[in-house]
Amino acid sequence: RPLTMVDGTRGFAEVFFTDVRVPVGNVVGGVDNGWAVAMSTLGFERGAVFGDHAKFSGDVADLAALIAARGLDDDAQALDELGRVLVQTEVYRANVHRLAARAEAGGELDSTASINKVFWTEMQHDIFDTGIRLLAEDGAVVGDPGALPDADPATLRAWSRWHHRYWYARAAMIFGGTNEIQRNIISERVLGLPMEPRR
Repeated sequence: RPLTMVDGTRGFAEVFFTDVRVPVGNVVGGVDNGWAVAMSTLGFERGAVFGDHAKFSGDVADLAALIAARGLDDDAQALDELGRVLVQTEVYRANVHRLAARAEAGGELDSTASINKVFWTEMQHDIFDTGIRLLAEDGAVVGDPGALPDADPATLRAWSRWHHRYWYARAAMIFGGTNEIQRNIISERVLGLPMEPRR
């Protein structure tokens, strides 16, 4: 069942399995070991090791282009925001290289999945939230480009591209386990803090 986002796109869906039986020969990871298989799969989805830092660097380059297109090349606040997200992507790139070296040396990486998920999803959201704000009043319009009747074609393209990516970045903080859940995992399993009370 498709899930429609605020901008009208359907990039996600719910999948329902009713009365499903899996042949023994198709069981992955052994009977009664589904939780471990699911956690391993989620680890990759959360970016446990090798996040796509090049994609985020490209997003920052797109943000720089948007700043130029909006005539904000000399705007101190816009340039400060660009510098802030550029630093975040460089920190992420350095961390990806650090984790790759650790993996090559046979080091343990299980604890990195939740940490990386929180970092890259919030960094990605920050990039596109900055872009939406730089679109000013055009960025406040949601769902229907017809609400921008006087906009030139370049503005309409920028509006469509940045809105779609903004809402996808919001979704990224939910899929693969919400960032709130990731913070619980980090506090309990990585930092060894007391567990959240269970009802």
